[in-house]
Amino acid sequence: GKGENIAMSFLFMPKCLANELDGLTYDVANCIVDSIYELTGKLCEIKLPNDIMWHGKKLGGILTEMTSFGNQIMHLVIGIGLNINQRTFPPEIKDIATSVSLITNMAWEREDFIITIYKKMKVMLQKYFETDCSE
Repeated sequence: GKGENIAMSFLFMPKCLANELDGLTYDVANCIVDSIYELTGKLCEIKLPNDIMWHGKKLGGILTEMTSFGNQIMHLVIGIGLNINQRTFPPEIKDIATSVSLITNMAWEREDFIITIYKKMKVMLQKYFETDCSE
């Protein structure tokens, strides 16, 4: 239902080159895993290249897209989808999808995850670029 999950994008205007972003998706995944652990005590897994998993079921995913001019990056968009409070899934994905609510057996405030993930990403991204970022 509406308002159960998180689908968010962050827009960055990095001053760096495209080849300097190798490993970025994995680092974003780690920020999400760390955030879930910090908030819930549950340690999820990363399934390369871009899925967040809990015991073989998908909890979330990451999509990174960039526009570049030559090797110079103009825009970097990091999209994150995370199942938070959804407790029932359509038949075709119910065996392969899960949510934070299902794995902890309680409801959560989405804002707590958004804030925690964003804070960890801001710190992590500093190693890639000095940036003026806007959400």
